[in-house]
Amino acid sequence: MHKVYAIALYVSRSPVLDRFGAALGEPFHRALIDGTFGRTLVYTFHRAVSGATVVGALRDALAGRASAGPVAAFESALLDVLGGADLGKGERL
Repeated sequence: MHKVYAIALYVSRSPVLDRFGAALGEPFHRALIDGTFGRTLVYTFHRAVSGATVVGALRDALAGRASAGPVAAFESALLDVLGGADLGKGERL
């Protein structure tokens, strides 16, 4: 398996940590999904890859884990952001 990217999720500190502290588990994960605070998802690429490959790989990874509507919306948004461009080593999305 080739590692192509790393993912980081950044969230506003107070809404999540003030409510749940360092506890993990379902309440923490539910808060990450349902919370009304800001989130930033950052992909950092460890090797060059085409935008189409990234979109296809993420679609395949999400298939069966999420319903089709949100997966299609994510795919469409990602295609819009990439605009057909390739991603180089070290680039962030």
